[in-house]
Amino acid sequence: AAADLVESPRPTGMSGVTIARLGSGEIIVVDDMAGRSGEEWAMILRPAALDLANSPQFGPGEGGSLLEAASEAGSRQVPSLPWLLFALLGFAFVVGPVNFLVLSRLGKRDWAWVTIPVVAILAVVGLWGAGRQRIAGTTLSHASVIVEDGSLRVRSAFIVAAGVAGQRTVGFDPTGAIYPERSVFGGSGAELALAGENVARLDLEQLGFTGVGWLSNDEAVALPAVSETSERITVANDTGMTFWGWGAVSGSRSIVAADSLGSGQEGRLRKPGEGANLGFGFIDSLMNQQRLWEDPERSNALWPLSQVLSAATADSGTYFVGLTDDYQPAVTVDGVGVAVAGPALVVIRVGTPTDQPGDSGAQVVGTGFINWLDWGVQRVVSTDEMTVGFRLGDPATPVRFRDSLQFGMAPSRYEVWDWEEAGFREIARDDALEAAHVSADGQVYIRLVGQEFGDNPFSPDSLSLEPL
Repeated sequence: AAADLVESPRPTGMSGVTIARLGSGEIIVVDDMAGRSGEEWAMILRPAALDLANSPQFGPGEGGSLLEAASEAGSRQVPSLPWLLFALLGFAFVVGPVNFLVLSRLGKRDWAWVTIPVVAILAVVGLWGAGRQRIAGTTLSHASVIVEDGSLRVRSAFIVAAGVAGQRTVGFDPTGAIYPERSVFGGSGAELALAGENVARLDLEQLGFTGVGWLSNDEAVALPAVSETSERITVANDTGMTFWGWGAVSGSRSIVAADSLGSGQEGRLRKPGEGANLGFGFIDSLMNQQRLWEDPERSNALWPLSQVLSAATADSGTYFVGLTDDYQPAVTVDGVGVAVAGPALVVIRVGTPTDQPGDSGAQVVGTGFINWLDWGVQRVVSTDEMTVGFRLGDPATPVRFRDSLQFGMAPSRYEVWDWEEAGFREIARDDALEAAHVSADGQVYIRLVGQEFGDNPFSPDSLSLEPL
């Protein structure tokens, strides 16, 4: 039964068919498939939203961004060798004045052809051994994303780097699972071999590194409590972490708070709407507000996280977004716990996952041939046609279709799916929707058809259903 798989399934208008949210997606439960007509299957088999943020045809998307952020985290300083200057001065003193005085006293100054090379070789061996010992450790850094949108997902990417060649045994939190991360940059890598539950054995070359991913849905992770009113979002931070950058995101709009949000503090800000940073991503706005370009160590790790954030907030919902350096994944190296530096991106959906009537956002469910795609900030796709889906919380709510044209250009025509005729019908930009345009469970599909010739950039963020 549907209740055994999901909570609070809602009816679709068909006997034995229910639908409910599951995490960031939906599940349709059909109790009995026998004897269903073609019209019923056309109602059951809905188009799924396209994941354009991770399209392999248009760049790597979010796939390797977390590992790239991890590679930029942590210290970039050259290992400190305060004794090196004194060692070089000592070598010069020994091979010069001391060597000359000793050989002169022995009357064997011609032995300098032997003593100078011997002293030089001993000095090189000593300096090499001391320097090798200085970089003999294992360096780890991480970048993590924690998403709560009805279900909790924690994903971390780790860079494990070695100063000298050798085998390392790296253990991770047993509440999750590890996997090899796909490297998006060159270098000496290593194969990840399992040596137990969530334990990896890595044979690293000198100055080699590798990427390890960790995925968990452990609900024990402490997150801020986020609540909302019609205009504002309130965040109560009792996590023990300080969010040095935080705000809210809704589609292509973002709000960045002016101050940090410390542990035990409560913060408020208005929802992203009119007057928000339109078409300017949260990370970009944060960079400008805090002048983070003056801190390359910080900013270089944040740029890749903008792709991660874009993928996590790709739908029409409103999300709390926080950045912290205090999240500490549990990691051991050769059985000893180590601290791992790196940023963590916390994303929490505000309110219930179900969109409210007249405020349901458009999700792309189909396109024609794609000429180009800008899905990082403005979410624009150039195509000859684009189909979007809306969800109305109350199917009986009268709404009209609007296209603000804030991105892209006007199509040659708009078409809406007629559930009674099982086909698309042409409508105008400000037309009110008829009852036949809304399914029994509130689903609406609208297609934008581009001009016959030329560029046709469309954006789902320009489209909306407004109550009458």
